[in-house]
Amino acid sequence: MAQSIASRKGRAAITLAVLSAVTRTVRAEEEPLIRYRASPACPDGAAFIARVRSRTLHAALAGEGAAARFVVTVSSYDRETVGRVEFAGSGEEGVVRHVAGKTCDEVVSAAALITALAIEATVEPEPVPVARLDDSDEAPQKEQTTPAPGAAPLRYPLGWGAGATVGIDGWSAPRGAYTFGAFGEMSGPTGLHLVRFGFRGATGSASIDERSAAFVMLGGRLSLCPVSLDLATHLEIAACAGIELGYLGGRGQPNAALPRAGSASIFWSAASTELLVRWRAGQIVVLEVGGELGFPLVRHNFIFEVPTQLIHEVPSVGAGVRVGAALHFR
Repeated sequence: MAQSIASRKGRAAITLAVLSAVTRTVRAEEEPLIRYRASPACPDGAAFIARVRSRTLHAALAGEGAAARFVVTVSSYDRETVGRVEFAGSGEEGVVRHVAGKTCDEVVSAAALITALAIEATVEPEPVPVARLDDSDEAPQKEQTTPAPGAAPLRYPLGWGAGATVGIDGWSAPRGAYTFGAFGEMSGPTGLHLVRFGFRGATGSASIDERSAAFVMLGGRLSLCPVSLDLATHLEIAACAGIELGYLGGRGQPNAALPRAGSASIFWSAASTELLVRWRAGQIVVLEVGGELGFPLVRHNFIFEVPTQLIHEVPSVGAGVRVGAALHFR
């Protein structure tokens, strides 16, 4: 619903801008000519004019040598696509609108919408009085940048990706355990910004007197990230919560003080909360750094016997940090 309201507001703002800049009224049977240029990877002229005609019947591509009233240019770069829509007025200076987005398809659709609204504004039988958006005396040639509908720096509509992480924490295994993991993730324009699923492991060791033990945790993890905030272009912070199930095992290290080393393992279950700072480093590459709090749901003490000594106690809460990278596809 919020996206629909934003789209209507954007459409109203574009309509007012076009009506204030293009004032000539034409007959309905006239075909305003459009000259279209785009990068090779973008939709071609036929696709563009089809999108314009889906909103108005009064449009046609300009042939070679023909004078065009609308000039549309779309350029694609490594991290962004920009479009320029120029309206040629009648006896007046033209007006230019810019649109930007992360894909050619989005920018071409936005440029088609702007062009169709401009054409529809010129075929009204009588001029429609409109109020200025402000009281300034800005020149008609002022260029503006309008975000493409639905385009956001790190939103991947109905996308999926895969990645890996490494880090350190104080709750999966003793004494600053080293952690590692791999995951798949899905995102979309729903209430959940990001859904992540995969596995995570941790390894650490502990010793007391001359006896020591190594610990390994392996578990599957599901994380949900319903909230995100854009910090800058291609940079966001996301809040997530997760659940983890697996096992935690410890094994004594044989030596003179521990000639008969044993092992023990427990069912591992933990909840977690985390904050992720994610940066889109390319068309499909996302880098991230995160901090988390872990809450083990199964508590257990690992001990040495004869004499009895506590070697590791699963804590009630612990903190950790990690870094990761993902490849995200649409």
